[in-house]
Amino acid sequence: MKILIFLLNFTLLILKLTYAQINAAQSNTEQINAEQVNAGQTNIEQINTEQINTEQINTEQINAEQANEKCIPINQLLEREPSFDCCKESGITCSNDGRVTKIDINVNFSNTDEAGNIIKDKNHYIPPGFGNYTDLTYLSIRSDDINGIIPPELGNLTNLEYLYIYGDKLVTTIPPELGKLSKLSYMYIHGKNISGNLPPELGNLSSLQEMFITRNSITGPIPSSFGNLSNLKTMVIDQNSLSGEIPPELGNLTKLERIDLTNNTLSGSIPLEFRRLSKLKNLDLDSNDLIGSIPPELGNLASLKTLDLSSNYLVDSIPPELGKLSKLEKLILSENKLTGSIPPELGKLSNLKTLNLANNNLSGSIPKKIKEMDIKLNVSNNPLINTENSSSSLSYIGIAVVCVLVLITILGLIYLKTKKKIYESGGSKSKLLLLPKSSGNKQVYNSSGSKQLYNSSGSKQQISNNSLKQ
Repeated sequence: MKILIFLLNFTLLILKLTYAQINAAQSNTEQINAEQVNAGQTNIEQINTEQINTEQINTEQINAEQANEKCIPINQLLEREPSFDCCKESGITCSNDGRVTKIDINVNFSNTDEAGNIIKDKNHYIPPGFGNYTDLTYLSIRSDDINGIIPPELGNLTNLEYLYIYGDKLVTTIPPELGKLSKLSYMYIHGKNISGNLPPELGNLSSLQEMFITRNSITGPIPSSFGNLSNLKTMVIDQNSLSGEIPPELGNLTKLERIDLTNNTLSGSIPLEFRRLSKLKNLDLDSNDLIGSIPPELGNLASLKTLDLSSNYLVDSIPPELGKLSKLEKLILSENKLTGSIPPELGKLSNLKTLNLANNNLSGSIPKKIKEMDIKLNVSNNPLINTENSSSSLSYIGIAVVCVLVLITILGLIYLKTKKKIYESGGSKSKLLLLPKSSGNKQVYNSSGSKQLYNSSGSKQQISNNSLKQ
């Protein structure tokens, strides 16, 4: 019995030990699994962090590459390294996210290498890639060394508000694509070798306020489409070779304050439609081939300060209606074929400072009111103009000169008369005047004034009417 109880207790002990081992094994297994899980999670997190860092590096590289790609056209023009950050360049403005918004380049390039040797035929051109700067609002390129063309791609700069291009080495035409710049308010284009016609597409620049196309070699007519530039205040297309008539459509530009078309070969008459330009302050049409008469309707331009119609072929008389231009300061009508008299109404121009009517065929006299004005007046080379009784300073100078000449003549006559009396007072008796001796000789004058020389022996020598130095 005792043996049976012992066996049962021993069996229970073995079962307990086995159960304890099993529990310990399970605990170890769970611990190992937990460690493995934690290790796996750590590895996963580390891998994710490395992936994030890699992606960040890749993003920065992509952004840097994109930034350098945007700078390529600018770096090409300025001869910089392709990788140079153009946003650090003077005259270049970029937004916070690296977009180029302003380009202001005024530079002259060196035509020598590092050793000082001259590089012939070195080209500096505006790259077509400038058309990719679609965020650009301001573009100014000024250089005597830039050649090539004005890229048509500039027409893609739909946000551009200011355009200034200057270069005497540019050999190009004005691209019609510039007519797509709907936000452009200022345009300046100058280069003595820029030729071709004015593109009619420029008439689509609905926001344009200032137009300067000056000192080029532009030919052909002014497009009638320019009459659509409803916001234009200044139109300067001077010193070109424009021909044809001035389009009457320009009379639609009621905001215009200045028109300058000087030094072209424009023909025809001055458009009557200009009478609608009530805000016009300066009208310069000189040095063209305009014909016909001066429109009296110009007298309605109440804001006008300068009217220059000189060096044309204008005929007929000066309209008295010009006397209504109360703000006028300069009236220049010289070098025409004007006839008739000078309108006295011009004497009402209280702000006038310059009146030039020279080289015409005017007749009559200068109106009294005009003579009394404190102005620069030029009426020269008008053969039928009567300038008598003029109060000009030239008349006073002429009178003074005549008086001086008369006085000199009177004094001369008095002197001659007195001298004659002195000679006559000696009668026929010879009167000798002894002079100091010189080398044994002596000079005397007789009553007839002839010079005689007596030597030491007393003989007489005649020396008058010679070129000898006496």
